[in-house]
Amino acid sequence: MTYSNLMKQMLMASIDELSQTPENFAVHPDKDFTRNRKIGFHDFLLLLLTMEDDCLREELYHFFGRTDETPSKAAFYHQRAKLKDNALWELLQNYRYICKDVPMDFISETFTEYLLSLRIVRIVIAPGIYENLITNLPDIEFDMDDLKELYHLRWAQENAYRDLKYPLCLKAFHSKKYTYIVQEVFSRAIRPNRTFCRQARFKLPMSFCYR
Repeated sequence: MTYSNLMKQMLMASIDELSQTPENFAVHPDKDFTRNRKIGFHDFLLLLLTMEDDCLREELYHFFGRTDETPSKAAFYHQRAKLKDNALWELLQNYRYICKDVPMDFISETFTEYLLSLRIVRIVIAPGIYENLITNLPDIEFDMDDLKELYHLRWAQENAYRDLKYPLCLKAFHSKKYTYIVQEVFSRAIRPNRTFCRQARFKLPMSFCYR
């Protein structure tokens, strides 16, 4: 079995596990996700994982197909409001895979905290413009000019965050509500490399006559 298939198998098993007790992740456990809907708890989690940066209508078409039975946007919003904040977080914890060969001896059952000394340095970027840096680099070895040079080199890392945003489809969200944005961020983190097949994109011809 390939690594990607193994990860997909682990993810599907985690979703199945959460789907056994949807009441633990429902805003109203006594009534949410208790009836058969077009978008059940299991499919709703999968839908969140496969969503990208298309409009919501197109995302529903990708997942369910372009038919008369495709759930409406209102149905999606209705189901989304039932999901608690911890659902995607719990899925991320179940699915997280850490290599056993990676050492992590800073924190153990005996030492549950790791003390770290930091210093704050304020450097001048331009006249009247300052940047405050927090670092654990010793001042004996790294003075202010050294930190300024390191900060300049760090822009490559800033660009890396930008490059990461686009493959994870984090440049657009399907809501303005904080809770729903968190849902989508966690869903992107769970599947950085999408392994779910989406429906073929059939788009209607577009007229060039605009008003």
